[in-house]
Amino acid sequence: MFGFPISQKLVTDLIMSSLPDSYSQFVMYYNMSNMEKSISELHLMLKTAEQNVKKLIANVLVIQKGKDMKKKAKGKGLSRLL
Repeated sequence: MFGFPISQKLVTDLIMSSLPDSYSQFVMYYNMSNMEKSISELHLMLKTAEQNVKKLIANVLVIQKGKDMKKKAKGKGLSRLL
């Protein structure tokens, strides 16, 4: 707007800082690897990471549901013994 150029590093930092906490592993890997990707390349990487984050969240939900079922099953077993 003011004719001031924005560096690629600043744009990348703004994008990374706007990501939700579920992308923390991606951000850490990106920063530790000292990657310098174009916005298009970063976009493709984030799309891939989004698929992985969704899978991880789905797996966590399945594990949590299984954990609750085990607790309920143990509770029912104890009541039968008493």
